[in-house]
This record gives sequence, C-alpha cells and structure tokens, in this order.
Amino acid sequence: LEANMQRWDEVHEYGLEMLTGASGEFVWTVEPLRPVGESVGLVVPLTVYTFTSAAEPELRRDAIRNARGKVNDATWMGAPAGYVLFEGASARRTTTSQGVGAWEITYRFRELDHSHNAYHGRPAGAGRWELIEDQYGNPPHASADFRTLFV
Repeated sequence: LEANMQRWDEVHEYGLEMLTGASGEFVWTVEPLRPVGESVGLVVPLTVYTFTSAAEPELRRDAIRNARGKVNDATWMGAPAGYVLFEGASARRTTTSQGVGAWEITYRFRELDHSHNAYHGRPAGAGRWELIEDQYGNPPHASADFRTLFV
C-alpha cells in the first residue's frame, strides 16, 4: 500500500465532531442523581483524510462503489479496524489536445477515536462505546479493504 500511495497527495484535518447522546443517558451530579431530561452533546475527536492524485490513468469505479460508506477491515493509517469510514470520492477527467487522458481523483475518509459501529450509552455505561448490530447480526457499516482504492 505504501508504494502505491507515493503518487498521492495527503491532507490530514484534525478536529472535533459533535454527537448527540441518548436522552436520559446522563445524570446530574448533585443528590438526588436525576437524569438530565434532554439529549447531551458529546465532543468526539475526528480526523479527516483526503488523498488526491492528478494523474491516474483509470477511475476505479468498482472499488469506489464497493468501499463507499464502509469502514476499514484492518488497521489503516494506524487506526484499528472499524475506526475509519470511506465517505466517497470526487473525480475529474482531463484530456490533452493529443487525446491523452488522466483522472484527478480525491478520496475522503473520516476517522473517529472509536468504531463507527459503536454507540455511546446504555448498556455500555458512562464514558463507554459499545459495538452495535441489527437484529440479524449486521453492524451499521460493513467493512472493506481500502487498499483496492490505491492499486
């Protein structure tokens, strides 16, 4: 992967994202401990990665379709599996007067400090993120091998 990414420009944006906790998940710290009656905002560290290449000979449409909206299936950019979400891509094709074409492709990824398949709150308890799934055992986000985007 490292060798295939040498022709790509990287931008890392480090910031925060505001998530909303479940109503009643938090309690006031004064006695008697009563639930806070409304949803509470949670500040979550966030890193956005963009990778741009201006001279790609082909657009990897299938790889983009297969990875869009999915999380990393293995450690990627130092983040554990499930922590990085592929948000999608933008692509623009240019062709020279000699008919030679190339794609400028930009990929966008979002990394959290916990799994994108986790939820904060009950039954996890205070300050914990727990993995969730639907009634059939499927997580909210399937996983993909992001290396296929950089072949």
